[in-house]
Amino acid sequence: MSYILDALRRAEADRERERGQVPGLHTQPPSGGEAAPAAGQRRWLPWAGGGLLLLAGIAAGSWWASGEHEAAVPANPAPAARITTAPAVVPAPTAPPAMPALASVPMPQPAASGSPYLPPAPPPGALAAAPVPAAIASAPAPVPAAEAPIPRLAELPESLRREIPKLAISGSVYSDDPASRFLIVNGEVQHEGAKLGAELMLEQIRPHELVLRFKGQRYRQPL
Repeated sequence: MSYILDALRRAEADRERERGQVPGLHTQPPSGGEAAPAAGQRRWLPWAGGGLLLLAGIAAGSWWASGEHEAAVPANPAPAARITTAPAVVPAPTAPPAMPALASVPMPQPAASGSPYLPPAPPPGALAAAPVPAAIASAPAPVPAAEAPIPRLAELPESLRREIPKLAISGSVYSDDPASRFLIVNGEVQHEGAKLGAELMLEQIRPHELVLRFKGQRYRQPL
């Protein structure tokens, strides 16, 4: 750099001498070794111009590098805008369908605090729901058929009445317990279900009458 500055000063001094002006502040007196003719000193002019261009290029490069470094630093990012969203409308939960009652499996009781042993958990299959028995439709109880009225002995056909054996009834006892009922007929004590003659059976003893069956025909006989 000192060589370039000296060359610039000498070039300026030469121009002033050629113009016949008073030497300026930067004018240096010519030394003994520098008494060369003015034409020889002009040879420094191209070098001086090149030095000026070099200095200008260095300054421009420094300025450009500093500007690029500053541009590379990102500015503080602007805060992101807060986006507010309206809360979504949650539909009201619908009631789940009723499930059949599940058979509860008793869970194992926890072991005592002083015992290190813990009972094993039941397998997953044990917690499965027990099959719910299907509801059995209860059939209505059969209505007993209306009992046909039992005819009295006097209402039987004359031909059938002639065939019925004669009974000599001397007494009877009625009770709410069928086993305690009895009939005194033909001098013998008979209970319900007893045979009183050929094809004649005592079916029932009532308070004031008997129910008899003869050849499949039922009839009532008063006491």
